[in-house]
Amino acid sequence: MTTGALFVVYTLLVCLASQQIARTTKIVAIATQVVQSAPGMVLFPLFVSAFQIALLGAATLTLALLLSDETETYQQHRLRVDHSSITAGLAELGANLEGLGYRIDLPPSLNASRIVDALPEVTLTARQLVLLQAGYVTFGAFWSFFFLNAIGIATVSGCVVYFYFMDKDTATSSGADSARFMRESRFADNQTDWPLLTNLCYTLRFSLGTMALGSLLLAIVESVRVLLEFVHRQTQQQQQTNLAVSCAMGCCRCCLWCFEKSIKFVSAYAYVYVVMENRSFCYSCAQTFSLISRHTTQLAINSAVQWMLAIIQTVSIPLGSTLVAYQSFISPDNVAHVVITRSDASTSPYLVALVPTSAVFVLSLLLARSFTVVYEQVVTALTVCVLHDIDVLERPVAHMRKDIREAFEIDEEYSKYDDEADGPRRLVKP
Repeated sequence: MTTGALFVVYTLLVCLASQQIARTTKIVAIATQVVQSAPGMVLFPLFVSAFQIALLGAATLTLALLLSDETETYQQHRLRVDHSSITAGLAELGANLEGLGYRIDLPPSLNASRIVDALPEVTLTARQLVLLQAGYVTFGAFWSFFFLNAIGIATVSGCVVYFYFMDKDTATSSGADSARFMRESRFADNQTDWPLLTNLCYTLRFSLGTMALGSLLLAIVESVRVLLEFVHRQTQQQQQTNLAVSCAMGCCRCCLWCFEKSIKFVSAYAYVYVVMENRSFCYSCAQTFSLISRHTTQLAINSAVQWMLAIIQTVSIPLGSTLVAYQSFISPDNVAHVVITRSDASTSPYLVALVPTSAVFVLSLLLARSFTVVYEQVVTALTVCVLHDIDVLERPVAHMRKDIREAFEIDEEYSKYDDEADGPRRLVKP
């Protein structure tokens, strides 16, 4: 009974959202062309992930050092700062500056006694000091992790914006409009054969502050979640004896999880606006909320399709690659089978082949996840470009392809413009 009711509801939803599904299908098809125009995007998340793994490794080693080091209180740290060391440090600083050709006379008020006295009087135990330092390192790791992720999202979004608005080969509704588009476009000097590297340089040069602000919000939310998980573990006994405490803790964890997912969803769209309009992060978030309010169903369908595609790609690519590799390794006619057999004649080649097959599985899984991440962001950015082209721009379909124009039911009369040399541009009806 329940299954039948769910099936009826599902069928009704599919019928009601058939138009949005058709639009999403066209966007996904165009997203494939975007990836083909800049194939380096497929491997780009692997480089970002490499930096993130190195960052997390350094943070883990730092935390291990903090937790294994001999603990001392904050007061002991403060007492070790003696006057002589500070005076020697100030003298060394002055000598180094003079060696560089600078001479700075330090004011008399800047002396060791004032520096030591300026240190705050705080009562912290050794455990509290270690926890404070560990929290600082953890928050810095979270911020840096999301900062690198934001750079990756902005770079991929920049490639999509270039494909849709700027590239002379792809930013026109038809090939016949290419010459006119380049003659009048302000993007004529932005053409490049390396869109990925170009947009990465643009992001590093113009949008680092915006990426830092967006990643800071995510780092704060993630830190609060970690702190709540710590409190959750420390109050296990109270939760077992008090139902109210257990319900309150569960509600807080659920709310924070939903809030984190919402922030990540909004940030993924906001970074597209940052690249597309060169605006601040807050303005881009406001634009994202406006987009969600106007096209709620379309974005929901996009998210569902992205989720299904991610599952299909993550499962099918590694599984297919692994099966083909294993069959190749155990095939008698294959060179790899001969090498495996000669390397260890006492062991069955079917077992020995599992070792390189496992390596193939890991590599194919990494590549599949990298492609999935890129494809999701490409679909997101392309959706923003299309909807922005319809809702905001004065010439709503100047860049829209014919198949997308048909999917969004844009009349043909809005795709042609008067090409007069003088006077304002006006629509030309067929």
